[in-house]
Formats: sequence, C-alpha cells, structure tokens
Amino acid sequence: MKKGRALLSLLLAAVMAFGLGAAGGTAAFAEGGNPAEAAQEYHFVCVRMSVQYLQYATGYTGEVQPVKDHYVAADYDSYSVRLNADGTGYLFLGDNNQGPIDSWSLDGSLLKFQAGVSVFDGTVIDGIMTLDFGDGLFLVFAAPGADTAAIENQTVSQQAFVDLVLGKTEGVYSLFAMGYGGQVISVAGQDASSVLTLSEGGTGSLSFDEDSMEISSWTVDGDALTVALADGSSNAGVIHREHGVIEMDMSGYTFYYGREGADTEAYLAPGSRLFVLYNSIDAQAGAHLSYRLHTDFMDANSIYDVHAKDGAYYSAATVQASGYESTTATFYKDGTVYSLNLGSMTGMSVMSVPSSLLANNPLTMDTLYAAIQRRAVRSDFTTETRDVDGVSYTVDIYPAGSYEAEGAFYFDDAGNLVRYVEGPPVIETGIDIGESVYTIDSIDTAVNESLFDISGYQISN
Repeated sequence: MKKGRALLSLLLAAVMAFGLGAAGGTAAFAEGGNPAEAAQEYHFVCVRMSVQYLQYATGYTGEVQPVKDHYVAADYDSYSVRLNADGTGYLFLGDNNQGPIDSWSLDGSLLKFQAGVSVFDGTVIDGIMTLDFGDGLFLVFAAPGADTAAIENQTVSQQAFVDLVLGKTEGVYSLFAMGYGGQVISVAGQDASSVLTLSEGGTGSLSFDEDSMEISSWTVDGDALTVALADGSSNAGVIHREHGVIEMDMSGYTFYYGREGADTEAYLAPGSRLFVLYNSIDAQAGAHLSYRLHTDFMDANSIYDVHAKDGAYYSAATVQASGYESTTATFYKDGTVYSLNLGSMTGMSVMSVPSSLLANNPLTMDTLYAAIQRRAVRSDFTTETRDVDGVSYTVDIYPAGSYEAEGAFYFDDAGNLVRYVEGPPVIETGIDIGESVYTIDSIDTAVNESLFDISGYQISN
C-alpha cells in the first residue's frame, strides 16, 4: 500500500473530471431548504474516507481492519466551493479541475449541484458542507465562521489512518482511560498521564507522568501483547486493532491506551444520561453537590454540602437520627484528610493519602459522586418510568453485581438527576440496612472556596 505523501495523489482518484459549462442558470430550490444561508463560499477543511476507498484508490488487496470512517488531513487548502444566491457558483478542486456550477439546490440539509457534466450530492449542516465523491470518499468544506473544532479534533494524519487500517502494532499510544473489574472508572487527565511507545525491533518505553522506563522487549501473539520492562517486570495486554487500542493489565488495573485516530467511543461513550452527567462534573475546575440522604437503617436523614476545586475537597454532613443531630465536615488538601467539628472550630488530621490518588479528583470521597462514577461507564442498564409524589421520572436501573447493590437513577424531563436509590447491600452484614435514597437538590459549579481555608480551626494530629 502506498503511504505518506504518495497517498495525496490518490485521494481524488475516484473523482470524475467535469467539463466546463456555461455560467448562469437557475437554482432549483426545493421546499425545506434555506438557500439564503447556504449561499456562501466554502473552504476546504479535510477529507473523510473509509477503508473501502483506501483499498479502491491504492489497489491494496491484503488484510485490513474494520476501521470506522475517519477525517483525514490533506493538503488541499486552496480547494473551495462557492454557491451564489442566484443559483450558480464555482467549484475549485485544483488548477486542472475547476469550473462553474451551473445550478444548485437545497432540500433541508441535502445539497445537489451540477458542474459541467457532473452532478454532486452532499449536505450543508451548520455551515459545514460535505460532498460525496463516491466509493467512501467525502470532501469537507466550511463557510466563514462555521464551528469546525469537533471535526479538526478528530482529524488524523494520512499515515495514522493507514496504520489503523493495516492494524500496525508499532507506534505511540497515549492513556485515555483506566479501568477496574472490566469497567472504565476514570478518563484521561483525571488521575494519570501515561504514554506507551512500541518501537520497531521490539523495544520502546513506558512513561507515567514525569517518570519513564525503557521497554526491554515486547512480543505479540495474535491479539495478546506482552511487555517486559527494564526493571524485570512484565505486563500482559490485548490489542484491539480495529479500534487502535491496547488494554494493559498493571497492578490490578486496566490501562487503556490509544494511538492517533483510535476509536475510544466504544470505551468512553455508552450514551447514557448518567455518562453525560458524569462528564459534566469537573472536580478540578469546580464542582458543588447538594443533596439529602435517607437510610432505612436507624431511619436516619443526612444533609450534604460538597465542594471541590483545584485538588481541594470539603464535605459538610448534618446527620439526624434517633432524635439527635450533629454536623461535621471532611476536608482534604495537599495529601491530608481532616475531620472538622464546625461547632467548636476544632479538627484533627485523620490520614495521609498519596496525592496521586486524590489530588486530581477528590470527589471520589463523596458517596453520591462515587456511585455516579462507578456506573456512568456501564451500558447494562434498563430504563422505565416511575412516579414519585405524583411526578413521573425516567429511571435508569443498573443491576446488582456480586459486590455492588442495584442503583436506580431518576431523571426529570430536563435530564437533571433528581433522585438516586441504592438497594440493600448484596454482601451479608448481619444487619438489616435496607435501601438508601438520595434526593439531589443541585449539581453545579457554585463552589464556596472560603471553605478550603481551615486556618481558623485548631487542628490536632
């Protein structure tokens, strides 16, 4: 298969050259179109291509991976499409492939135009024009001011796309998620930064944050990967070539690494309401949770006010049970967890925690957030409608496992989480604990940073 720069000359191999027609004509505007907005000049952004097109353009007949279509970078910055309000225009695909657009029409988002003897189909959505050149090749253009960030973030180099299609093992893989027990528990940037480099010849390197270790050897047997480090340790992994992803088992956790263009959606985007909520909570930028908890055990009620930002965490809990009420707070900063008595303004350091465990996401100390985090990446839930006090809610129910109770998340019509019900523990405790009901008042970014200053407390060790 031709690669690199040689691929550029093949990207438009399937394009039928068009003859130059006379300028002028009328636009056949179909109902539902908005020609006034579509009449602009669009400039090239990238191509989108399939495995099938790459095979067609290069004549490659060897084994390929079932890789999804990708946006691919190409050096066609001069290419453009101009749609005039009078139904004419101009198409420029290089000095030897240009000419007037005789007529164009728009039906909703569906675009059709004729240039010389060729007819082109495509779409115009939010200022992004996508033209279908057949055989799995599309050219993407954008009007001035159109938001192309999402496309550009997904665009890969030509070499990266070829490597994915061929299922090449050598390359640079960046950590994008961590997992435990077969479930993703955090996404890249929340807990660690790591890069796995597999070099030709069976060597490479593995880095975690600022630390790096040489790989003395790596071997592949089918989809099984074994990586031996210079310190004598060895780790096993699995290559998912169709996704461009390597799963490595280390220290009881699964580390998910992806090369350029890797399809990480299968791991990070199960498409649930809970996942959307989980992704919206950023403990570093600032997160605030306010909720009430009722437990069947001792018929107890608690009120929680939780704040987190820049590695600091504060959670005040007012507990009401058996006629008594008390308010305490848990505070974390710089590797130390404190228990605070708000009434007496005293406190004590409870434990020291390695900063790598909590500094990036101390919200994992909160029971509601932890419940959201554990289940957000799961897809094994069912959905039903339940009424509470005469109001109907959409409820996503995650089944109990060997160690985890059932979890039911109630969402209102606006998609807000308003209630979470956790079933009784599945592990026998000898005590009838019953279920726990969380009533969520708010999940927002209204962080009170003054709570992170405990200089007014008398702290004992």
